[in-house]
Amino acid sequence: EQEWNTKADHRTFTKRFCTLFLGCGSDALAEAIDDLGDVAHLHLDGHYQSIWTHLLFAPAGDALFQGFEAQGSVCELGRITPRFIRLDAALARDTLDALEEAGAVLAAHQKQARDPLGVLPYWRYAVDAMALAARKLAVLGEGGCNTAPARKKLAKDMNELRERFEALWLERSQPSEIRNTLKLFQRGIRGLG
Repeated sequence: EQEWNTKADHRTFTKRFCTLFLGCGSDALAEAIDDLGDVAHLHLDGHYQSIWTHLLFAPAGDALFQGFEAQGSVCELGRITPRFIRLDAALARDTLDALEEAGAVLAAHQKQARDPLGVLPYWRYAVDAMALAARKLAVLGEGGCNTAPARKKLAKDMNELRERFEALWLERSQPSEIRNTLKLFQRGIRGLG
């Protein structure tokens, strides 16, 4: 509908999507999913994926943690806008607030056992992966609290996230290409040591 129908009602799309695929058209759930899309979109020019993916797997000394400002794009209320973005601990804290709210809505919905396609564990994993990336930025980025205990906690949490990733992958996929992402996790964990 979003790709091919120029007359599609974009304002109600997420709510209708939630009704159809999650059995609940609540405003809170639709807003949480829209907010997650906005957070996930954060993009810096020259980086192929969401910057949160790069931050999650980057070692502690990576240039992404040096507090620079770069051209990129943000998504606000579903609209992509070019903007200069400063990667620092303040951005991380703002992102963590947004992720906490959206994650709580998804968790509450999952407790109500309304997930006919079984997607909520994957979406909650995505929330937690972005949150861990933001926490890394909050610790390692400009204005962060870069201490040995904080890095040790990040490494522990990243290892737990890796285990969740592996379990979720193996529920629906063959193990053949999982090694590529597991290597990225290992590099990120070692880089916190």
